Amino acid sequence: MKHPPTVLIVDDVPENLRVLKDVMDALDCQIVVANSGERALELLERTQPCLILLDVMMGGIDGFETCRRIRVHPLHKDVPVIFVTALADDISRGFAAGGNDYIGKPIRIEEVRSRVQHQLEKFQLVNELKELTSSLEEKVRERTADLNLVNRNLRKEVNERRYMQDRLKYLAQHDFVTQLYNRDALDEHISYLISGIQAKTSQFTPYFILIDINEFRLINDSCGCIAGDELLHQLASLISELTDPQRDFCARLSGDKFAIVMSKGGVKGWSLFFAYCSKASKVFRLSGMNVTSE
Repeated sequence: MKHPPTVLIVDDVPENLRVLKDVMDALDCQIVVANSGERALELLERTQPCLILLDVMMGGIDGFETCRRIRVHPLHKDVPVIFVTALADDISRGFAAGGNDYIGKPIRIEEVRSRVQHQLEKFQLVNELKELTSSLEEKVRERTADLNLVNRNLRKEVNERRYMQDRLKYLAQHDFVTQLYNRDALDEHISYLISGIQAKTSQFTPYFILIDINEFRLINDSCGCIAGDELLHQLASLISELTDPQRDFCARLSGDKFAIVMSKGGVKGWSLFFAYCSKASKVFRLSGMNVTSE
């Protein structure tokens, strides 16, 4: 249930206060009176008025100064003020001091009620608009927070999906045991090189090196498949160390067969590779035993 609006009437003449109060009684307002500008400023803190009817000519501080002090008050600066005056010259001074409207003397009842109702309705609408704006801003902040959370979750899902896609692509192109490229990836790479040669866009002649482990079955039969996989892994590591990942494409074909495609370097490139192989360690450590290659 809405409370009736509070109207503060300020005048140092008791008869004027009585006349204005009688006029305002018909508007369903809660009336508060003050007999000076100083008293009106004191009542502002307690009454929280929705409208002030302010006489201009008063003892102490006059209506203009009272209005100016109201306008600098952070809590009451927006409260509408209607000046009550008998002098036409006071009207412009009243607007300059911060007044919203004026009522001329002698008082005309219908004019007073009309101007008061207009200012009260306007003040109410302004406050409702402020509350609505504040509510909308709060909803925007909540929606923004929700949207930020959704965006974070979405980015997380996208990153997880991207990781899974990259991981699946890696697994599809690489050998599980040696971590080198597999045969499918090698076929795709060779097709790409052949296309470049046919289109005459390649500046280098690629070389294909095939590596086969002699008697590899003996390792599996004598030491077990785990030892065989370890030998393949160590050989793959050695191949990776002796090749350039920016230039060479290393893959495990199947079983004990490896392939290296050198797209650059020519004869000198594969010659250096075999020279490095001959100098590299030929001892492999398998299940606590040393296996020497010949």
